[in-house]
Amino acid sequence: MKTSIRSRRVARIFLVTAFGIALSAAPASAQKPGGTITVGLELDIPGFDPLKVGVYDTAALTASSALFDTLTYLDDNGKPQPKLALSWEPSEDFKMWTFKLRPDVKFHDGTPFNAEAYKANFDRQKDPANKCRCAFYIAAVNNVQAPDELTLVYNLNDPAVNFPSLVSYASQNYAVHSPTAWKTRGDDYNRNPVAPAPMS
Repeated sequence: MKTSIRSRRVARIFLVTAFGIALSAAPASAQKPGGTITVGLELDIPGFDPLKVGVYDTAALTASSALFDTLTYLDDNGKPQPKLALSWEPSEDFKMWTFKLRPDVKFHDGTPFNAEAYKANFDRQKDPANKCRCAFYIAAVNNVQAPDELTLVYNLNDPAVNFPSLVSYASQNYAVHSPTAWKTRGDDYNRNPVAPAPMS
């Protein structure tokens, strides 16, 4: 009985090893660019326009993270690194953060991504007339200013030493949309968002 069990184990090990060798010996197939990918989500995506959906649920956030670049991203150690912003600097009291934006970035509709476009996104969400639930999540921000094309200034109500980490998430507040697209597409924009084009 013990010999039979041992023989089966040896046979299994042999088969697994032989299969592994056969796979490694097979020629690697050339990868081709393009194609599609299907991702399973637990919910239907309600859309991407903050004024329509209010707050991104997990499904919208997953998709948004694949579509939108943010000012920063977190590396493997959880530290913010440059993305749409090349650099950032806090004020002495950490209530003001100045971001220097990457030049020559455009949205997918060809319009420029710049400080004014970013500010327009913030102001649209913060505007009480729009009654967006998303405004609650940026209540700690007093205002955003665009002193020049590539300079973005966040003025906070309270100090935030970790603010560059907060703007790394493609949430409803930090996914930057093309102002031209949301103005011209109207209700259709919610299901057809326009993000900054991927950077090389």
